[in-house]
Formats: sequence, structure tokens, C-alpha cells
Amino acid sequence: MSEKSDEFRDFEAQLVQMFDAPPAFVDADLFASTVTQRLDRGWQVRSLVIGTTGLIGGVIAVSQIMATNLMGQVESLSLGAQQHLVSRLIQSVETHLVLPSLPFGGEGLWMSAGLAGLALVFALTRAIEEY
Repeated sequence: MSEKSDEFRDFEAQLVQMFDAPPAFVDADLFASTVTQRLDRGWQVRSLVIGTTGLIGGVIAVSQIMATNLMGQVESLSLGAQQHLVSRLIQSVETHLVLPSLPFGGEGLWMSAGLAGLALVFALTRAIEEY
């Protein structure tokens, strides 16, 4: 029995030794530099995503400001010639802003914007994985 247990211990020691030290690959430095480059490229895409979401947030902020009738409040504060300029600006915005005349409500617009944002995130994720 002791001979078999000694053989088993020797075999076990060999296995432990084999799996404790990972093999050294010839292209380990190349692999590390490739991974580093891929991670650095990801920062460019992340910056693009952050900029795009900032732009979307700005558009949402502008739409919210317009919804609170900020232009009307500014018009009520203005005097004389400025009042005429602001009223023309408001009239121009109202004629060119066709969102209230659409056959669907704001919920449809928000849903479309959300789905477009989600599609953009999926596309960017796919591009990052392939790049």
C-alpha cells in the first residue's frame, strides 16, 4: 500500500507543479500590447458615447425649457424694441416647431428616442467587440 500511496503522492506533486506555474508563451508581450491598445481604443468610443448622450441631454433640456414657456416669460420682462424682437422670435419658433401638430403625443417621441438610443448603444457595443 505504501508504494501505491507514494506513487500517488508523486503523481499529485507533478500535477500541482504543472498547474502552479503557467506556461510562458513566446508572444506574451505582443498579446499584452494588443490588449492595451484595445483598451485605449475603447476610451475613444466611450468619449464618443458620452458626447452623444450629452448632446441628447441638451436637446431634452431645450425641449423642456420651451415647454415651460420660458420665451413667454422673457417677453413679458422685455421693454420697447426688445419686446418686438422677442415676439418675432417666438412667432418664428411656433411656426417652425411642428411637434404639437403631430398625430401622436410626446410619449411616442420619447419612446422613439429611447429606442434609437438603445440601438445606438447596441451598435457601439458590437463595434467595440469587433474592433
